[in-house]
Amino acid sequence: MPGPHALYVARRINRSRQLHAAGNRRGAVELLKTEVRKNPKSMELRIALAELYRGMGHSDQAGRWGIAVEGWTTSIERDRLARLLASSRVTDQDIEEFLVLPPGMVAARPDIVALLDGPVAHYRERFAARNRERLDRYVSASTDKRGAGFTTAASVGFGFAIATLLLGSLSVVVAAAFGFADSPGFARYVLLASVALAGFALLMLTAAAVAQRRWTGRTASLCLCGLLVTIGSIAGFDAMAGG
Repeated sequence: MPGPHALYVARRINRSRQLHAAGNRRGAVELLKTEVRKNPKSMELRIALAELYRGMGHSDQAGRWGIAVEGWTTSIERDRLARLLASSRVTDQDIEEFLVLPPGMVAARPDIVALLDGPVAHYRERFAARNRERLDRYVSASTDKRGAGFTTAASVGFGFAIATLLLGSLSVVVAAAFGFADSPGFARYVLLASVALAGFALLMLTAAAVAQRRWTGRTASLCLCGLLVTIGSIAGFDAMAGG
C-alpha cells in the first residue's frame, strides 16, 4: 500500500492534470514546479512536469526537468537543454540550482555529466565565439564611424589642394601671357594656400588612421606618397612661375 508521501505526490500530479485539462496550463506547470522544489528527489513529480512541457512542445524545459531521470529525455530535449544552459551562462557550480537538484545528484547522473562534458561545452564555446565576433564587428563599426569625419575632411583637403594648384597654374599662365608684373608674387600666394591645404589633408588622414586604429605601414606609405606628390607639384609650379 502506498505511503502518505506517495499518496500526496499522486494527488498533486492528478490536480495538475485536472488544471491542464481545464485549460489552465500555467497553473498546472506552476503547481508541479512548486512541488518539485519542495521535493527535489521525487522523480515522479519531475516526470509529470517534464511530460507537461513535452506535450506543449517546450523541449528545452522538458529536458531541464526530466534530465535527472536516467534515459527519460530524448536526444532533441538534451540538445535543447544544452543550448539553454550555454545561452543562459549557467556555470557548472550553478547546475544543481538551475535544475533544482539536491546536492551531489549532478555527479551521480551519467546523463547530466555527459551533457555537461559534451553538448554544453560545445555550445558554450560556440556562443562565446559568436559574441566575440559580434563585439569585433561593433568595435570595427565604431572605429570606422569615428574616422569617417576625418577621412571626409582629408578628401576635401586634398581636393581643394589639387584644385588650387590647377587653377593657380592656369592663373599664372594667363597672368604671364598678359604681362602682369606681379605674377610670381601671386604664384607664391597660391603655393602657400596649396601647402596649407595639403598639410591639413595629411593631418586629417593621420587623425582618421589613429581614430580607426589602422595606422599601419601601408597607411604611412600612402601619406608619404601624397606628401611627395604634393611637394613635387608645388616645386614644379614654383619653377614654372619663376620662369
